Amino acid sequence: MRRHGIAMSAAVLAAASAALAGCGSSGEDRPDRTETTVTSTRTVTGEPSPSSSGPTDTTAPPGPTAQDAASVVRDYYAAVNARDYRRAWDLGGKNLGGSYSSFAAGFADTARDTVRIVGVSGDVVTVTLEAEQRDGAVRTFAGTYTVRGGVIVAADIQAVAGPTPSDGGGSQGGYPPGPPAGVPDVDCSDLDGPVAVGTDDPHRLDRDGDGVGCEPYER
Repeated sequence: MRRHGIAMSAAVLAAASAALAGCGSSGEDRPDRTETTVTSTRTVTGEPSPSSSGPTDTTAPPGPTAQDAASVVRDYYAAVNARDYRRAWDLGGKNLGGSYSSFAAGFADTARDTVRIVGVSGDVVTVTLEAEQRDGAVRTFAGTYTVRGGVIVAADIQAVAGPTPSDGGGSQGGYPPGPPAGVPDVDCSDLDGPVAVGTDDPHRLDRDGDGVGCEPYER
């Protein structure tokens, strides 16, 4: 009995050893395999897309030329001489003070205006003006018009010495002509002394109706 037990133990041990050997090796030695993942990164540079808007032009638009500014002044007086006071109003009369009705009425006794362009500097036009009255008198003026955006926006016109009315003198003889219609409103305080205003008197300088405005007692 004892011998048989020893034999059984030896057989069990042998079987266990064989089982362990089978688990540890497949019959040939193989190195452990380590899997390596290789990641390839590729940068693709595409063609530059054309800009939807072309090169930006930073050049400032040209301002009005001297010819443009002078043309506005000529057109203004052409409209006055044609009795197209609405066009003259739109060309700048509306910017010179007063209402449209008073603007148009100021030319009632004017037969013709002759404007001469003396010079242009930027948007400022220097002129001389001869305003022929219906009674034959001629008034002479000089000054500047400022033109912007195709219209007259300001005026600085002053009376200068010139021919007196042709009615033989009277109360108007020897006085310089008063300011014409179509210039900013003028008061006697703006003038150096009496002026001949004729019968139209667009700036209402003649209080006693004798054709001379801004006499000492009228100031």
